[in-house]
Amino acid sequence: MITDWWEQLTAETYDLWTSRFQPVRELVVDVLPLHPGDVVVDVGCGTGLLFERLVEAVGPAGRVIGIDASQDMLHRAQHRIEQHRWSQVSLVHATAAEADLPHPADAAVFCTVHDVLQDEPSLDNVLGQLRPRAWVSAVGGQWVHPSVPGLDLMIFWLHLPYVQDFRRFDHPWTLLSRHLASWQVREVVAGTGYLLLGRTA
Repeated sequence: MITDWWEQLTAETYDLWTSRFQPVRELVVDVLPLHPGDVVVDVGCGTGLLFERLVEAVGPAGRVIGIDASQDMLHRAQHRIEQHRWSQVSLVHATAAEADLPHPADAAVFCTVHDVLQDEPSLDNVLGQLRPRAWVSAVGGQWVHPSVPGLDLMIFWLHLPYVQDFRRFDHPWTLLSRHLASWQVREVVAGTGYLLLGRTA
């Protein structure tokens, strides 16, 4: 099927085509006040590009749980886990709305998963499995001011392979922020992206 072919191609090229975004991607981990022994869930983990940073933050006594709906992405994530021998990393093959975490989590990371952030059942399910006062961080792209000609068109084509619905792309964190007791957001990459840090109630 065309859908299966596209998912496989996306997984195969994901690391290469998003490599330029890696420094910004790592910000979503760096802003989290993680401690050794913490459990953190990477929502829409893809090929596991955040795992190394997360493992370093939680240490050998912590846990990293990666959730993704794409088996092709998880296949590459599993290869990364085996290559680095990360015994504290586990994967959940499910949508964010259906994922069942093996452990309650102290923190959650949403990295460039715009469609998940626009889906209330996904947010309800993931955030509902976090411990009280859990930390939440999110990073992704956003529209910029319309006075900059052509820039939003470039942003659209850059994110098109990974975003199905561009609703709320001017403020992608809107639904997520409603689930948080406190939060702050700032622009990154010259305003073409955002970085959010908050805590659940």
